[in-house]
Amino acid sequence: MIKYDSFPLAPKVIYEPFMNTNTKLRNPLVDILKVCDYAAKASIYIVHLEAASHGTESRAQIQNSIEQHNLSFRCVVPEDGTYLF
Repeated sequence: MIKYDSFPLAPKVIYEPFMNTNTKLRNPLVDILKVCDYAAKASIYIVHLEAASHGTESRAQIQNSIEQHNLSFRCVVPEDGTYLF
């Protein structure tokens, strides 16, 4: 498996849209965990929680799952209206 960190222009910051529409089919953090694995040195901002998803996870639930996977030092779930740049 090729990881992004092996490329010279590997991203340092990734904005990952959280789009989980059916939690019965899979773990809602699967995509986030894959991004964390592929880009192990990048900071990841999980965005568009309610805008792009009809999922049932709250911001607090997502943050709790991130903490359970020991990724809170890299993954950020910003509050609505927060400017990221």
